[in-house]
Amino acid sequence: MILRDRIAVVTGAGSGIGRAGAMIMAREGAVLVIADRDPAAGETTASDIRMAGGRAEAVATDVGDDAAVEQLIAGTLGKHGRIDILHNHAGVQVGGTLTEVGVDGMDASWRINVRAQFLAARLVMR
Repeated sequence: MILRDRIAVVTGAGSGIGRAGAMIMAREGAVLVIADRDPAAGETTASDIRMAGGRAEAVATDVGDDAAVEQLIAGTLGKHGRIDILHNHAGVQVGGTLTEVGVDGMDASWRINVRAQFLAARLVMR
């Protein structure tokens, strides 16, 4: 178990690659903080990890909200004292051509896919 007792925060862990990464890290012994904007999806991932013998908790987090990201990181540090792994995987796909994507779509893509990743990494690095 190469990640035994490492504290890992995974954003977007309710589905897709975020979920897959969380499951693999749990199998390797990490303690997972599962962050997803869908509370039910996040809890399903955490529950599946616990049912397989791992340790995980779900934290409903919309990474598009700076305060929610700050709360996720501060809460994890408060509970576990450290964060060893940050797997920033939350993201959105805004489909369409340049002329089809609206400004709101571009703003959402920037906020979730770039700004949230930066903010979480910056907060963890302190």
